Amino acid sequence: MSLKIFLFALVFLPTSHTILLNRELLSAWVPDFDTSPMIDLSSKRISVIDKDTFRGLSHVKELNLFDNQLTELDADLFVDLVDLERLDLDNNLLSFIQPSTFSSLAKLRELYLQYNQIESIDSVTFHNLKQLEILHLDFNQLDELDNESFDYLIHLWYLGLAHNNLHKLNGTLFTSLISLNDLYLEGNKLTSLEEFTLTSLVNLKWINLSANKIISIDRNIFTGMLGLEHVDLAGNPVSLIQPSYVYQLCSNNPYCKIFI
Repeated sequence: MSLKIFLFALVFLPTSHTILLNRELLSAWVPDFDTSPMIDLSSKRISVIDKDTFRGLSHVKELNLFDNQLTELDADLFVDLVDLERLDLDNNLLSFIQPSTFSSLAKLRELYLQYNQIESIDSVTFHNLKQLEILHLDFNQLDELDNESFDYLIHLWYLGLAHNNLHKLNGTLFTSLISLNDLYLEGNKLTSLEEFTLTSLVNLKWINLSANKIISIDRNIFTGMLGLEHVDLAGNPVSLIQPSYVYQLCSNNPYCKIFI
């Protein structure tokens, strides 16, 4: 079968068909893959990726796997992508990520994992991503995060955890995130904000906690956050808390606005 006929047939495959991405198909879809710094494989209906597909591609800086049908990733899939700076895995079917999957991506700055089915994350999954600046984990099925999940991410300035099933934030979860500016936690199942939960986030400017079930907020929750500008608590049962109490949470910062 000629390459042209092969690619034509792929276009008309039924949506349920399993597409295995290997080196041969990569070369057909991205002819200059061995020199191009960007590989775009979005919306290709890929279900499985052979572990050797990206071997030797140390020059690649951006890999786009958005909108496919991936359910799992081989632990060694990205091992040679040592210069990768942006990885997009949004809108797939991932439910679990093996702890060593991203371990070789020391230069990664942006990681997109939104709209998957991830239920849990191992405590060391992100530990080698010390240059990471943006992490999207919104619209998954996370119900709990290990205290060490974000350790070593000292350059992270954006963290999206919206629309999961989180019911509690452990006290030391955000300890390493000293550069964090934006934190999105809306659409979870949080019921309280305990003292010291956010203490380390000294550079936080924007936090969205809307559409949770928050009925208890420690009065010192935002103490020390002198740069905080926006706190969204809309859609919570805060009617059970005196409005005057809520607004006083930012009393030490004249630029902070609270929305309830």
